Amino acid sequence: MKINEVIRQRRKELGLTQDRVAELLGVSAPAVNKWENGNSYPDITLLPPLARL
Repeated sequence: MKINEVIRQRRKELGLTQDRVAELLGVSAPAVNKWENGNSYPDITLLPPLARL
């Protein structure tokens, strides 16, 4: 499974919106959207907080 699929699946399982994930990580909602669509990847420094979500 690709990282964009994991991010989308876990976000939905937790009942979070892209806006809420962005708010919790201190990034923009369009950034989360790009991650989920596979257009870009999260910064490596965001991986630990993203994993904690």
